[in-house]
Amino acid sequence: MELATALHDEMRATLRTRTLADWLDAFTRAGVPVAPVNMPEEMSDDPQVKAMGFMRDLEHPLFGPQRLAGPVVSMSETPTDIRGVSPALGADTESVMLSAGMSPDDIDTLRQEGVIL
Repeated sequence: MELATALHDEMRATLRTRTLADWLDAFTRAGVPVAPVNMPEEMSDDPQVKAMGFMRDLEHPLFGPQRLAGPVVSMSETPTDIRGVSPALGADTESVMLSAGMSPDDIDTLRQEGVIL
């Protein structure tokens, strides 16, 4: 077993001996900067995420209300934000094909042949 793998295994075994809260407390008391790595589904409950206003409530036409994480960066010249929910599969096909120079008749033909949605 190579050294990096052995060290990784030892660290994993050691970290599993205590809870996340215990480790956060121990590192904080020792003066070590520490924060948990949240899974996406845990992020909306994080106090820092709430304080920074990162979460956005949107209405999806198929799935209803959704709470999504917005951009975590702020730029002075180019504001960032969520502009909407993800489009349904094929929702933008026609506009993309038209902007690529295809005619409406060509798009209809491709749709009838099952090439595009």
